[in-house]
Amino acid sequence: MTDIVVRTKLAKYLTLRQEVKDLKKEMEDTRDELVPYIKSMGRENAAGSKVLELDNPVKMGEDNFQALQYTRKSSKRLNEDFIKEYIKSVPDDDFTEHHLDVIKTVEVVDQDAWWNLFVQDLIDDETFEKGFTETVSWAFNPIAE
Repeated sequence: MTDIVVRTKLAKYLTLRQEVKDLKKEMEDTRDELVPYIKSMGRENAAGSKVLELDNPVKMGEDNFQALQYTRKSSKRLNEDFIKEYIKSVPDDDFTEHHLDVIKTVEVVDQDAWWNLFVQDLIDDETFEKGFTETVSWAFNPIAE
């Protein structure tokens, strides 16, 4: 009896999972079809995003959607190689303590060295294990043949 209940619930779960996957794909495809309209007909706002105002809002639930926005996202990463080369290239006459502050040495724990202490019996099991934090997580995974 329990097997029938579990199989029925699993079948429902797998059906819903597939429907969600299909809906996500359909939503992504529809979004991709809308982007060219926004790019070609939308105006650029102050942030550099494209906004397409609709003549008539689209009502969905409690919301009235009056525009589509294709949001511009920009991120900057520090170019560490450039900065290191620049600091090295500063002439001695122009070099200050402030230049020294740019590049920091960071302490890190060498896991291999920690392991070697354990292997060489320089630390006991309990101390070695305290050097690790364990987190446990669970995942629901139906297994197919």
